[in-house]
Amino acid sequence: MAFADDVKTYCNTDDDLSSYIGAAEASLLTAGVAKAEDNPLYALAVKMMVSCWYDNRVPDPANKAVNVPQPYGLAGIILQLQMSQGVS
Repeated sequence: MAFADDVKTYCNTDDDLSSYIGAAEASLLTAGVAKAEDNPLYALAVKMMVSCWYDNRVPDPANKAVNVPQPYGLAGIILQLQMSQGVS
């Protein structure tokens, strides 16, 4: 199964998520994490980011909060990826 299909399954959608996946990978690269779709932690980080962004793509008028918190545990996963790739 292709990585994009894995992400679609995780997000429970058939929509095109390529822009979300690209943005998540760019965000991780900016954090010093090289692309590694075969690494389970990397794959989970991308899936968590895409899912959060996809689920919150339409503003909820009932919700006055403008910031959506990142998924629980994502910061720890990114830190582990950075450490395993020698980023300090």
